[in-house]
Amino acid sequence: MSDPGSSKYIVERTVSAFGGLDLLVNCAGVPQKGPFTEVTPEEWDKVFAVNARAPFFICQAALEPLKKSSKPMVINIASVVGFKGYINQSVYSSSKHALTGFTKVFAKEVQPFGIRVHLISPGGVATEMVKKMRPDIDPSELIQPEEIAEIVRFLVTRKGSGTIDQFYIRRYTGLAFD
Repeated sequence: MSDPGSSKYIVERTVSAFGGLDLLVNCAGVPQKGPFTEVTPEEWDKVFAVNARAPFFICQAALEPLKKSSKPMVINIASVVGFKGYINQSVYSSSKHALTGFTKVFAKEVQPFGIRVHLISPGGVATEMVKKMRPDIDPSELIQPEEIAEIVRFLVTRKGSGTIDQFYIRRYTGLAFD
């Protein structure tokens, strides 16, 4: 996802394999941990390349195929850190803020084409990334990946005219996700 040319390639391959594109879910992410005073430009670029730039350009590449769909939808998976700041996560938090802001504007720009856009912003999810970032948290207290998948399924199967602006999902009750 960090390769600038990958977005167009991914969309072209998908359209070629399936004959079109109805749904795009941007859920790739890379973490960053440590004080902002120690962040290098290379770390900043790596995190932003995957967490903010890749979803932006894959949405751009997917726009024309989505316009041809009878049920187009984009779901961006951000993070609760896109709304709240956590110590030692400055770059990760900044990248998720960027994705959140982009998603809001993107939704308005593609609304005339009937493309539904949603943002899911979970708290800690029981993944390898969270285990590395917060080994002190019991994985059973975290959101399970299947729970996120159920929310995606819910959004995909609901065809009403109502709008759900954002989902915030939090389970962990310790200080980390308050």
